[in-house]
Amino acid sequence: MGYVFYSAKTKVMAVLLIINGKTDIKVHTAIADNPCNKTINHWVALYERTR
Repeated sequence: MGYVFYSAKTKVMAVLLIINGKTDIKVHTAIADNPCNKTINHWVALYERTR
């Protein structure tokens, strides 16, 4: 079973969706199941800290 690697553009869109509270279920679950989602959570945390 291979991993799906999302492009930077997709990751940024996901971060923006999560920050704005418009969590698209499809995007959110796809990214939550992805092993590189820790970078997305890290970006969201950074944004929350600097806001």
